[in-house]
Amino acid sequence: QAAKEFIEKHFADRLQLDDLASSVGLSSFHFSRLFKKQTGHSPYGYLRDLRLERAAQLLRQSETPVTEIAYDVGFDNLSLFINSFHSHFGKPPSAYRK
Repeated sequence: QAAKEFIEKHFADRLQLDDLASSVGLSSFHFSRLFKKQTGHSPYGYLRDLRLERAAQLLRQSETPVTEIAYDVGFDNLSLFINSFHSHFGKPPSAYRK
C-alpha cells in the first residue's frame, strides 16, 4: 500500500524501480515480486496505467494540448505516450478527447 501511495504521489516524476523499492525499504527484486503478487501488476505497469488514467482525465476536462498532457503525466516520449494510450483505451488521445 505504501508503494502504491508513493507512486500515486510521484507518478509524474522520473521514477526508477530503485526509487520505488527504497521508498518501502526493499531490494528492487524483492519489491517487484511482492508488488506483482499484491496488485497483479508490475510496478512499471501500475505506474503506466496510472499515468494513462490521469491523461484521460485531463483530456476529458481540459483543452490542454496532447503533447503537454503527455509530459505533465510523466511520459518523456510523445510517440510512446500515443501508442500506450491507444493500446490502453483503443483510440489515440485526440480521438479520445472528441
